[in-house]
Amino acid sequence: MYYKSKLSGQQFFNVLVGLCFILINVTCSSTEQRGPARNSSQFYRIGYPEVTTNAVGLINVQEQPVLSVFVQIGLSSIITRQEGDEKVAEVVIEAIIEKIVGEQSQSFRKAYTLNLIDDIIANKEGKFEFTQQYPVESGFYKVAVQVTDQQTQKVATVGVETIVPNISATEPELSNLVFLVKDKVTNQFKPYLTSSIPQRFDSLQLYAQFITANKPFKKAQIIIDRILSDSLPARRLHEQEVLPGQLPFVGIDYRKTRSIYTNELFNSRDSNQKLHEVIETLPMPRTGNYVAHVQIDYADTIKVQRDLYFSIKPSYFPRLKTIRELAEPLAYLMDDKEYIKMMRIQDPDSMKKVIDSFWIKSLGNPRLAKQSLQLYYERVEQANRQFTTFKEGWKTDPGMIHILFGSPRVVDQIFRDVIWAYGMYQNQNYYDPSTTFIFIRVGATNNSFPFEHYLLRRDANYFQTFQRILEDWRSGANLID
Repeated sequence: MYYKSKLSGQQFFNVLVGLCFILINVTCSSTEQRGPARNSSQFYRIGYPEVTTNAVGLINVQEQPVLSVFVQIGLSSIITRQEGDEKVAEVVIEAIIEKIVGEQSQSFRKAYTLNLIDDIIANKEGKFEFTQQYPVESGFYKVAVQVTDQQTQKVATVGVETIVPNISATEPELSNLVFLVKDKVTNQFKPYLTSSIPQRFDSLQLYAQFITANKPFKKAQIIIDRILSDSLPARRLHEQEVLPGQLPFVGIDYRKTRSIYTNELFNSRDSNQKLHEVIETLPMPRTGNYVAHVQIDYADTIKVQRDLYFSIKPSYFPRLKTIRELAEPLAYLMDDKEYIKMMRIQDPDSMKKVIDSFWIKSLGNPRLAKQSLQLYYERVEQANRQFTTFKEGWKTDPGMIHILFGSPRVVDQIFRDVIWAYGMYQNQNYYDPSTTFIFIRVGATNNSFPFEHYLLRRDANYFQTFQRILEDWRSGANLID
């Protein structure tokens, strides 16, 4: 442990009181967030619009195929500018909708220019929601949404894939599954756009459409399974790589599931009805990772099935609330021995004293201790917003690097790998290898499995880098831009 100068007993007590106040503010912040605002098409890029999207293909009440596109924009990520006597925050939302048929494709674009200044003034930390529905043909679609911040000309692109069902299909079809949550303002259910669902919603519904093709089916049911997943904080950047097949590498163990909910959806006598709606109101599960199965079984052993993986987070997520939650992210600053000792403490008050003591003894200066603590937990919350997958964002490899080093100077992408560079050398022509980090994308994402899983390419040469950043945090040097 690295220590600065010691404080007297009275000084120590006074600073503890001050830090207790800060911790209370950290745990009780009232700003409402909707969870991580990312999608499978774009890795986090600082300074760009924060965008989430989803697309759902359905049959409307006129029995025509339609494609609904939903977009959320984080208002805090949009820049405002002054135009005469007025402020503006203009964005352009462009939807690129591409139908894929074999190796051929057909596409069309729709663009919308919007001024979000009123929404930003009303709730800068909130989300702007945008929905459009398009008449389309049945089939498989790729949907890309580009959001351009007109003030900076920076463009964020996110994308999803979906299937639009065919009411005249000769074989049974299931649409993609989508979760619905009740809107507090309209009291109506609407699609939830991320895979991480906070427990604050009173009602959770699973929706899908089933095209029977007038074929009798034996059984239709919904099953919710709890799945085993990696939940540990990221390992240090200089430690050995995990082996393929190990849980930290794959993230989720599909072989280890436990059913928590099963219900029959329709009776077999309904099979002459051409279109069925699956509307299942579910009990809110406890925090963890799950997969929902909607399965239609036929007498000839053929079945139609759709799956949707999702994660349940605390109602206040992405914020931290409990003392234990505040203690856990210190895994990146404490040595193993003191961290394990702290996490064995059961009494919250005793654990909070250890947290306070860590910050004060590390920095020695009460002002620096307060500033470092605030910065650290701001980055933890940012990591939760940006990098959450099947586990909290601060526990992921990108989350760890973001917490320790802040926003990268350069973000680059080469195929499935993402590069974060924090320093340059030789006339700014090369990345400094000691502070350049490569993340490897493990597995693939799709509409049923939305979790992005990036692993840091670890290297023993990062040992000195890790020691330097620890010393910066413990001395307050990281507070200097």
